Amino acid sequence: MVATRWWLAWVGVVARAKPSFSYEPSLGSKHHVRPGTTSDHERWAEAIMPADAEASGAETETNRRPLIALGFMVALVFVVLTVQLFRLQVLSGNRNLGLADGNRISQEINRAPRGVIYDRNHKALAQNVASFDITITPQLVPKDAPSRQRIFSRVAQITGADPKTITSLADNTKVNPLQPQLVISNIDRDKALLFDQESNDLTGFSLDVNPVRTYLDGGVMGDILGYTGRVSSTDLKAHPDYLPTDYIGKAGIESEYDNLLRGVNGTQQTEVDSSRQPIKVLDSTEAVPGSSLILTVDQGLQAKMTSVLEGEMTKSGSTEAAGVALIPKPAKYWLW
Repeated sequence: MVATRWWLAWVGVVARAKPSFSYEPSLGSKHHVRPGTTSDHERWAEAIMPADAEASGAETETNRRPLIALGFMVALVFVVLTVQLFRLQVLSGNRNLGLADGNRISQEINRAPRGVIYDRNHKALAQNVASFDITITPQLVPKDAPSRQRIFSRVAQITGADPKTITSLADNTKVNPLQPQLVISNIDRDKALLFDQESNDLTGFSLDVNPVRTYLDGGVMGDILGYTGRVSSTDLKAHPDYLPTDYIGKAGIESEYDNLLRGVNGTQQTEVDSSRQPIKVLDSTEAVPGSSLILTVDQGLQAKMTSVLEGEMTKSGSTEAAGVALIPKPAKYWLW
């Protein structure tokens, strides 16, 4: 009984696992599917039909506008970089090189003493004395506000310069940032020595020892000798080789023979580190003093004649006078 039930169960499993289609041989070599059943090929086709249905029926052309826009942007960036590179290396190459060298190289000016002016007896009428000037090089001034304020305050404290003047010179964009600009002139020797002691901490500022004129004629030959003064903007345009802190003849002999009297400044280039401490001297050129002049005038005679004329003017109440001195041997004339 038990064996019979087991056999019937096995037959049922086989019946359920049996395919729903069967092949029957035909008269020829082909096989036919029994009507009402599904072939393997049909079931495979039905399985892939949903995937095909989800696919789009026709392929559309790719939109190339984003690619064209991207290419245009890349080309534009390339053009801008090329133009900027050309400007930096070609148009502004010398200036940028100067700025770089200005940070690496410290250049000091060795002032050429101006030539002495003598009278006919070799008595000095105009000679030089040292003037201690403070200059600022804008490019070398620190950029951070705290350091600038500390340095500006200390320079003003030592020299007596106006802090507003210092700030104005440091921020002036109309001048060459590598060219020293005058802050204050003719400070006394004690202030100059104190500044020189602290100069390493006063980045961007320098002590400039400039020879200036002193006249020994007693004021009686001012119309002949003339005078010197700081170069003006007009002078700098006419003489590009002058520095803003230089002196130039303004009138009289000083102006007429300025090229001979002036001389040629020397320079010393020193390589410095990031803290402006000297490393080594790269180049040094000695200053060439200006040529001296010997005039035909006699300062003693000029002073004597001036004194006589002033006395006569006082007696007569006149405001103008003229005199002529004649020495027969040799025949020479002096006019007043």
